[in-house]
Amino acid sequence: MAPYASMLNQNASCTIILAVAALASACDDGPGAGDDTGPQPDPTADPAPVTGTAIDIYVTAQEDRVPRDLTGANMEAWVLQADGGFTACSAMRTRDGTFEISGVPEGPYYLNLDGRFIVTSARTLDLDTRIVGRRTQHRIATSASLAFDVRGMIAWQPNDFLELYAPNAGAAFSSLELSSAAPPAVGATALDITTDYRVAELPMSIESSAGDRAFVTHNASRVSTEGVSYQALGAIAHLDPFSLTDGIGSATARGTFELVPQDRQRILDWRTTVFTSLISNAIPGGANSFSNSLVGFVDVDESSFYSIPALFNVTAPLNADVRATVSYGDPFPSAWKERVRVSVSGSKSYTIEGRSGFGFADAGFEVSADDLSSASIQPMIGAVQNLRVAGLDGAGVITDLPANPVVTWDPPALGTADSYIVVVVRFVPDGSRLVRRTRATFFTAGTSVILPGNILKRGEPHYIRVRALSHPGLAFERTVFANTYPRAWADRITTLFTP
Repeated sequence: MAPYASMLNQNASCTIILAVAALASACDDGPGAGDDTGPQPDPTADPAPVTGTAIDIYVTAQEDRVPRDLTGANMEAWVLQADGGFTACSAMRTRDGTFEISGVPEGPYYLNLDGRFIVTSARTLDLDTRIVGRRTQHRIATSASLAFDVRGMIAWQPNDFLELYAPNAGAAFSSLELSSAAPPAVGATALDITTDYRVAELPMSIESSAGDRAFVTHNASRVSTEGVSYQALGAIAHLDPFSLTDGIGSATARGTFELVPQDRQRILDWRTTVFTSLISNAIPGGANSFSNSLVGFVDVDESSFYSIPALFNVTAPLNADVRATVSYGDPFPSAWKERVRVSVSGSKSYTIEGRSGFGFADAGFEVSADDLSSASIQPMIGAVQNLRVAGLDGAGVITDLPANPVVTWDPPALGTADSYIVVVVRFVPDGSRLVRRTRATFFTAGTSVILPGNILKRGEPHYIRVRALSHPGLAFERTVFANTYPRAWADRITTLFTP
């Protein structure tokens, strides 16, 4: 990759986005212009540009910092104008992972990154991301069949699951047995299946010549002394080197499982009914069904977003709290820190013109395992309150919306929200189904966002989800795409509406 290339958009320009009337002002005539309170800046001086970096940090045994090529990215700063429209200031984007946006007035603006909007006042932004694996990793695009020939498996039971990881390649494949036409038979003691590797959540090319080594874990069914069913990592197989790339359409992974000592224990007092009550109250009309999980896992890199090798998994019965003592093992390096993730989801069914679809709301948290309370596992943050769209109750009838409606809410009564994520979802017909499509996502530390007029599709059904996030210690406005612990979340969704 060339260390530097000429900037695009050398003269960053401002264009009007969905304004009611053409604006005479440029980007530097933003909200609050003419306010004569407090110290006044030099009216002839241009505001300092918004600048930032976008570096991909690949994490293996060491860090490899690779500037992101931004020349093809859609990146603009959208500034609200007095008539309710937006002025868009285009970014000067480079191949060396830097950008600059001129003409943005001091104060809040919406940084548009390909339909993700960051509502911020920061003048310097860190858009860096950490990625587990080597810098040459890439997703397999062609047919990829991965067979397994692994001996010494714990006798297979119906609720067991398998996971494949190759951290150096950035590859991950959870519940891989579900992609096989012939999954393991009950009682089988050898893993002898063939999977479609392309359905993995991270089907990255695995190359032995690049140092990629994969392992498979077997989470086997257990029953606690309290009679609660769960799965725990009972065996691991470090596979012989193999390669599976676009040029190699099939491969066989071979190895032998080794038993993992079950020398760790967690006492869980999981108040699932508190979670389901929170979620049901956050969905207009209540939820039709729920799903949940409590997972112990390890982080390959705590600041990266990467699929997680599970240590144990508990699924609670519907409408019942869980108390269980789970035993498990951890065969991974000490640098891979142990965490716990609790998640409870509620779904709401909709039927429109004979087609059915579902909306979802979720609540949960992720913490270091040592911070998990054995006294009582309950929500750490509640859903937002008083959710409204253009002043209308989010749980009521939403109609006759203006061109740029404002979504507002109050902070949750439980916990402290450090930021919020607002997702606009619309349904599109697909045969007999209604399929969810995300129209736009907004990240903000405030309690309102304005939806630019092209976000809502006229005549099509939508709902809006607002997620309250607790992530103490993360400087949200400057560091947007970072990971942190502890973190907690809770959703509230609006009723279904058609603009």
